Amino acid sequence: MNMIKKLINYRLFLHVQSVKYTSKILQSIYKMLFVNSFKCEVYLA
Repeated sequence: MNMIKKLINYRLFLHVQSVKYTSKILQSIYKMLFVNSFKCEVYLA
């Protein structure tokens, strides 16, 4: 029983870590896109 509990906790931990990592990647992608679109608008203006 204890082993299953540990396994579930570990899976949750991994899930949280991957979510944090994914959100960081998404944030950097959004920043890049935002900066690039801003540069394009300035360039075209």
